[in-house]
Amino acid sequence: MLDRFKDTEKVQEVLMQAQTGLWVIELEYAKAPRLYADPVMEELLGLENPLTPEECYQFWYERIEPPYRPIIQAAVEKISQSEHAEVQYPWFHPKWGRIFIRCGGAKDENFQKGTCLRGYHQNITNTVMLKHEYDTVLTAAQMAISQIYTLVISIDFPKTEYKCIHYSGSVLKLDSQGAFRNFYQQMIQKMPAEDKAIFDRLLDISTYEDKAYMDGTFRLCDDMGQLHYYTYYSARIQQELEGRLLITVRNVDDKQEAKRREEVLTNLCQCYYSIYLFDLEKNTEEPIWQEEMIARQQEFPKGSLDTYYSKFVDHYVVEEDQEKMRRAGTPQFLRQTLSHEQPVYDVDFRRLYPDRVEWVRARFSVAELKDGQVTKVVFANMNINEQKIKELEEEQKQKLYFEYQNIIRGLTSFYHSVFYIDLVEQTFQSYNWLKDLSARMGQRNDYHELIRTCAQSFIRKEDQAAFMKNLSAEEISRRIRSGETIYSVEFQRDYGGFYGWMRIHIILAESRNGVPEKIIMASHSVEEEKEQEEQNRKALRAAYETAQNANEAKSNFLAQMSHDIRTPMNAIMGMASIASTQIHDPEKVRECLTKIAVSSKYLLGLINEILDMSRIEKGKLDLSEEPFSLTEWMETLAAITRSEAQSKNQNIEFQKEQVVHDRLLGDAGRLRQVLINLIDNAVKYTKPGGNIKVTVKETAAPAQGGGRFIFSVEDTGIGMDKDFLEHVFLPFSRADDPQVRRMQGTGLGMSIAQGIVSAMQGDIRVESEKGKGSCFTVIVNLKLNDSGQTPADKKQDVLDMGNDVISASRMEQRAGMRILLAEDNALNMEIAQTILHDAGFIVEGVENGLKALETFSSSAPSTYQAILMDLQMPVMNGYTAAREIRRCGHPQAGSIPIIALTANAFAEDIAKSLAAGMTDHVSKPIDYETLIAILDRGIHLG
Repeated sequence: MLDRFKDTEKVQEVLMQAQTGLWVIELEYAKAPRLYADPVMEELLGLENPLTPEECYQFWYERIEPPYRPIIQAAVEKISQSEHAEVQYPWFHPKWGRIFIRCGGAKDENFQKGTCLRGYHQNITNTVMLKHEYDTVLTAAQMAISQIYTLVISIDFPKTEYKCIHYSGSVLKLDSQGAFRNFYQQMIQKMPAEDKAIFDRLLDISTYEDKAYMDGTFRLCDDMGQLHYYTYYSARIQQELEGRLLITVRNVDDKQEAKRREEVLTNLCQCYYSIYLFDLEKNTEEPIWQEEMIARQQEFPKGSLDTYYSKFVDHYVVEEDQEKMRRAGTPQFLRQTLSHEQPVYDVDFRRLYPDRVEWVRARFSVAELKDGQVTKVVFANMNINEQKIKELEEEQKQKLYFEYQNIIRGLTSFYHSVFYIDLVEQTFQSYNWLKDLSARMGQRNDYHELIRTCAQSFIRKEDQAAFMKNLSAEEISRRIRSGETIYSVEFQRDYGGFYGWMRIHIILAESRNGVPEKIIMASHSVEEEKEQEEQNRKALRAAYETAQNANEAKSNFLAQMSHDIRTPMNAIMGMASIASTQIHDPEKVRECLTKIAVSSKYLLGLINEILDMSRIEKGKLDLSEEPFSLTEWMETLAAITRSEAQSKNQNIEFQKEQVVHDRLLGDAGRLRQVLINLIDNAVKYTKPGGNIKVTVKETAAPAQGGGRFIFSVEDTGIGMDKDFLEHVFLPFSRADDPQVRRMQGTGLGMSIAQGIVSAMQGDIRVESEKGKGSCFTVIVNLKLNDSGQTPADKKQDVLDMGNDVISASRMEQRAGMRILLAEDNALNMEIAQTILHDAGFIVEGVENGLKALETFSSSAPSTYQAILMDLQMPVMNGYTAAREIRRCGHPQAGSIPIIALTANAFAEDIAKSLAAGMTDHVSKPIDYETLIAILDRGIHLG
């Protein structure tokens, strides 16, 4: 067959008719390019004289129109890489002028010196002229379509170039014609990622094989980032062998908005009662469809997204759901949650209406994406109340089912038999049961048979009928319908040789329309519980009897206290009345006042005993630890108690035996209170002429640095019987003896003594014989005072002071001494001012702590020599006033004596007042002899 093509002249003739010449180009490094042309090629080049290959190449290249040289260069590089390439370009012919050439070729792989290209050179001027006519038609149409289209462009794929027929927009920068790649890059850069696939498909020639055109919509961003919508129509136009694409593009922003609204309304209004469009970039919301009530009130017009969405959540969402709804509507959350892959996000919430609450499903869906990020969102609300209620009921059933299963499995750890029973089907499912019942039932699951077998095999014969009735399905259903959703029954069961109590629990598991359908039945032995109940019943009865006895004792105490308190009160009121009628008889008035003082001290003693007992019972008895001398302590004890014994003609002795250490550390006041209680009882219950002996003895110390001391009070009084000895230290207890009932007393003295001794970690004991007397023994451990220092006994100072309080010399010393008194009670103020004035002091009174602070801080130095401070006052209490006085800038702020006057007489109260900056403490009712002695000592008069 190749023989037919060996005739070179014929081949050249054919090529001449086709105006196609052949060429060879050789490219060697560091040498000028060479072009070899066949005769046809030489004629097409218009050569009249022979040229060297180098000159021939130069002649051809220089006549290429400059704009097309890069295109030709690119084709040469492509052929050099063993690829096929073809280009069209205008070329200036020496004779014909501007002609159009189609050129193509391939690489000669056998050439070794560099690169050799072989190809053809074809004159296609006639074809191009036809194309020009086509372009002219397009140009003529340009004016007609410019009013309709934003862009009309022709794409020439073989030449990889475009021709812009019309463009009236500002998004793209297009020349009248140019490289296709420039046009493509501009479009892609301005196009959201979601639309790039559409554009690539539009430019794919293979797309038009089945369909001659394409139409649709894409979007482009302007320089401000705003999206614009365009419709396009593209068609492939093929002329001769060339393939072109004609594309028309039209801006439809106005129509797109209307279309979007129409689509949203069409698709959503059928399901949703309200629809809003959120613009996340502009932070705006716009109502698309609203409830009639909301629309009528115009609560949510177009405006700020943040403002109106917050208002919606605050006013129309149940408080418990507000947090999740507030979070779901934030732009940040919507951008993170919504995407092309997940275009919808739902949230269920409870919507507030004026008269009800209903479930609503809020749907956030993508309305617009730009570069993969959500820019607009549709917020739509759908009423799902009925559906949600059903869902919740179903969830609750499922939850209950699993809970019951877990409960049942858990019950098997505590109950020997657990069954899940279907009352409708009368069947049961066992989760745990005793082997004796399991063996008798086998594989049967009939509930009636279960109850019958259990009754006949394990329940006492006389109880079987009741067992069958109480556990029948009908009876269980009846009791549950009446409201007993959980209840139990008890029967005695045969537990392998003995009958023990069994408790059977019935628990409702599932019901429908108020009718019970399934229950849990669990049984276990309560024999130990029954035994414990019996023991508890006995213990409760014993506790009741004890409480009854305590109440009786308290009632007796209250009756006795009523008598004991009224007795001195009657004396006080009576003596006051007598004194007022005998005002002109000084001796009689003095006698009345003496008796009033005695009765007042007795009444104060009663009150102190009651308060002490209250603190002991509450465990709030505080002990101090101060140095004291045992010898001086005994002398003070003797001075306090001896006069009462001597007044009854009793012989009272105070002795020390084997006492090695005299200087001790402890609460001397509380220890003295214990001994005074014991001595007072001995004096009270010992007849005139009887003997009382008070002894202190030191024994071997249990620990280094301490001593053990035994105090005993022995009398020859009426004594106590053995039965009462067991109750002697109980509160409110007094012996049932006519001689005792005649004596005043609260029945608290021994309880208080025992409480104090116990707080000291000591012991108190009693030995007594009716009609012969009693002996109380107190054993305490006290620390030794190695420093040898002991404070002056304040009480002893008072006892030794005698009439020195009102002595003339002391009165002269007090002259001019000014006392500032803070007291809110006018009567107490008057009493204190009168007594202290009679003692020689000048007293200035103020009604609260703030006035005391202001008066003192504004006074000149040395105006006041002491301050008496009540603790409980309005405006500012005494504690605060004392602290503020110590902190003020007055020259005497740190040195002036501040003495607390208060009804709080316990050790912790004294410690609190000292901590506030006070120097001493006098309890109410005030012993004015003691107070005056403290003032004299504080002002350095004595």
